[in-house]
Amino acid sequence: MENKTEIVLKTISLTEMKSDIPMIPEEFINNEPSLDDLKQFVEEYSDLLKDHDELKVGLKGYIDDSKETWAKGTYYLLGQLKLLPSERLTNTILSKAVDIEEQRFKDYGGPCHQAEVWSMQKHDDWFKSIKNLIAVYYHVKTEEYYAPGGQGYIEAKERFEKKFIK
Repeated sequence: MENKTEIVLKTISLTEMKSDIPMIPEEFINNEPSLDDLKQFVEEYSDLLKDHDELKVGLKGYIDDSKETWAKGTYYLLGQLKLLPSERLTNTILSKAVDIEEQRFKDYGGPCHQAEVWSMQKHDDWFKSIKNLIAVYYHVKTEEYYAPGGQGYIEAKERFEKKFIK
């Protein structure tokens, strides 16, 4: 018998390619999660995510980086785009980080030494992890939204009753 985590992960599309960006459910347009929101989500749903460190590695890395003195409370998404942990991770922001990284690769070429290779790989892994965590976030939060008692459920029920029950 599958547990809830296995079912959730089977029903969402996890990304492998850097340019793959999670689809935003209509209910979350202009209300995308920030790094802070994802941190709270991971804490709240620790049981759901307990065996899936691959979904949390990017969050941990970016949060740890933002606490470094040199970072002054910011982190670099994909190693390129400076953000505050409270900034929304919109598809525009995610795509912009990819665009900046691709442009810098064109401008400067590949890595010059092994330390750069490792740094680039680490940031690629973190970025993929964050995007997959966002996909899980959208799935779980959409379920909550439409579950009985959720805001979406209440709105749908009101529309139904207004239209069909007079």
